[in-house]
Amino acid sequence: LLGAWIVNEKLHWKNITGIILCIVGTLYLLTNGDMHNIFSLRFGKGDLWMIGAGISFGAYNVFVKKKPAGISNKSFLLCLFIIGAILLLPAALYEMNYVQPVVYNTHLLWVVLYIGIGNSTISYLIWNNAIQKIGAGKASLFLTLGPILSSFEAVLFLNESFNQAQIISGIIIILGIVILSLIHI
Repeated sequence: LLGAWIVNEKLHWKNITGIILCIVGTLYLLTNGDMHNIFSLRFGKGDLWMIGAGISFGAYNVFVKKKPAGISNKSFLLCLFIIGAILLLPAALYEMNYVQPVVYNTHLLWVVLYIGIGNSTISYLIWNNAIQKIGAGKASLFLTLGPILSSFEAVLFLNESFNQAQIISGIIIILGIVILSLIHI
């Protein structure tokens, strides 16, 4: 929706249908299959931070599309990482000194490498390429796969089991993505 509003990405019936299905699937999962639970949802500070993060990431997706053509994805990403590091430095220093001191060891090194190389650099390069090729609107819908993938990971690594709400919400979300991605009318 931000893409349609800010960079005039076209919204067709399949875009709107895909967005609605993905939202309904996510809400179905959040309410554990009973949409009446939506009225009893409680939001804490962390939830509000996550909503803010989602809005920020949506804006990022839209503005990646407006990146000047002469700047490579790698250079663009490097600039964003530098700006982000500078902006986060004061909060990181405060936390390290007053909230929880950092314990430097090999485990921390592996975590930093995994997050810095895999979850940041590689994933953002791939993500930015996807936005350039298919647009922010289509790419953003794939984010709704997060809860489904988390459910699979919980089953694989934590011996959790699927419940009916997870299966139904997964089908609804995947249907929304399929409608958006595969129907060329």
